[in-house]
Amino acid sequence: MNNILAFKKLPADVRQRLIELQVPAADNFVFVPPLSKMYWLAIGAMIGWCAYLFVSTQNYLWEGWMYWLFFAGSLIFVSLGLYAIFRLIRARTTSLRDGCVFTTDECIRTNGGRVEFWNLRELEGFQFREDIRTIEIWIGDKVKKIRADNIADAERLGANFTEIRKNAGEGFLPPYAKPENAYQSSADWLLWGGLVVVFIAAAFGATSAAQLLNRRFDDEQTWKRTQEATSVGDFEEYKKRHPQGIYAAEADRRMAEIFGKLKENYAAKIKKTADETAVKGLSEFLDALGKLPDRTVYVKVSEKRELDDEVIRKMKLATGYSISGYDYSMPGNNEDYRKDKLTKDLGLVFLPATRSASVNFELTDNPPPDRAVLNVAYVAKSVENFYRYDWYSNRSITTFYYPALQFDFDLTLNGADGRELYRTKYGKLLQSPGSTGLIDARDVANYSFDKLYFASVSDDFCKYLGRQFGFLE
Repeated sequence: MNNILAFKKLPADVRQRLIELQVPAADNFVFVPPLSKMYWLAIGAMIGWCAYLFVSTQNYLWEGWMYWLFFAGSLIFVSLGLYAIFRLIRARTTSLRDGCVFTTDECIRTNGGRVEFWNLRELEGFQFREDIRTIEIWIGDKVKKIRADNIADAERLGANFTEIRKNAGEGFLPPYAKPENAYQSSADWLLWGGLVVVFIAAAFGATSAAQLLNRRFDDEQTWKRTQEATSVGDFEEYKKRHPQGIYAAEADRRMAEIFGKLKENYAAKIKKTADETAVKGLSEFLDALGKLPDRTVYVKVSEKRELDDEVIRKMKLATGYSISGYDYSMPGNNEDYRKDKLTKDLGLVFLPATRSASVNFELTDNPPPDRAVLNVAYVAKSVENFYRYDWYSNRSITTFYYPALQFDFDLTLNGADGRELYRTKYGKLLQSPGSTGLIDARDVANYSFDKLYFASVSDDFCKYLGRQFGFLE
């Protein structure tokens, strides 16, 4: 016989009788546990979490992993809170409460729409454990536990249980234990599946709403820091952080305004000694600067060595000094350093005209097509000259002699359309490579003669360019 019935499938009079049995009377014992205080605690935790989530939105822009961390928290606390609300609403809207009723014939246990019953004669044992307020009943090899907060009724039932069971009749539910009235567990699965979907959707909605608030807050704060900016880089940083930001259109307008004034601002800085061709070329370049992808000027540097060891041999014979080889003045394995150093120095040359546009100067051997390119080719040639280099260390002086070089530079500025905007050549023998000054002995490798020498050569060439373009006199 099926002893688990669906409450909604039972006849109306039977449903009404089950509801009436949950009212305590002389011939029945009712054990309906009160709603747990944990439900209210869960609702409080959900409210507290939502408050914390809102406070967390008023901070710096969330990282990607933070969204999932907050989602996990929302899934836990929002789910618990919503489940507690669900249980409270169900307890106040359903006529059949969850609990257990002992009549003179049957033990009836209800949970949601599930009605489970046993004839008292089926119960092989009964025990009330006052310490945990639980009634235990034995049915075959199974033990059923029933919450019993009404201690007096539980003790009275326990004292009279044997006699009540002895006189138990058939009860009123067995006639309805038919397949068409059976409780289908699939309904529970559907209910729980629906609740899980609701919980996940609620957690996702809460977290996504918080993320939007956080993005909005950071958008406002970022713009407050950016709106007084004077460089394109600052506005692009805002747009990178907030591509669809509230002030994206204003950022675009301000960048266009900066690009529009580059040529005008440059013209106001030009010295009288500037080369007209250089000024014209750079002015044309600045006009098109706003169209450069990523505001990048590609720098291609070519190095050539025309060095003759015979020149060093002649100087040794003429002076008697132990003059080092060319690898000490211009080692072949340091070519990357020289190219990088020259690229950085060229960026500084154009900085007075390009600072507000945040132009990047990127070293490359293969510039992409349709991009502005700064081509620099230089040749290092042997000359009959050398440098005396004194190295002070540990209260002693060591003197070295290094061969001098003639550097001839050829620079071309090409626009994005490939046209040559400006070209110049410069060659000069450096009189003195300068001094390292005081350095940390642990960093001595960065102050070798060849690096100091080329830094001085690059500086001299860039000063020449500064005069050509009108930044220096």
